[in-house]
Amino acid sequence: MSDPDDAFFEQLGHLVDAVQDGRAATDAASYDDASRRAGDVAAALREVDHEGS
Repeated sequence: MSDPDDAFFEQLGHLVDAVQDGRAATDAASYDDASRRAGDVAAALREVDHEGS
């Protein structure tokens, strides 16, 4: 029979891994969203520049 503390810490480790995976996915999505918005802003600036020329 294993120690109940071992099982607890094993499950805690899985929980920490899941949280870190979720945070990494959120960071990646945030980065992608910010990148997309930066591209949109750059495109809008190019349009304004062309209209002003």
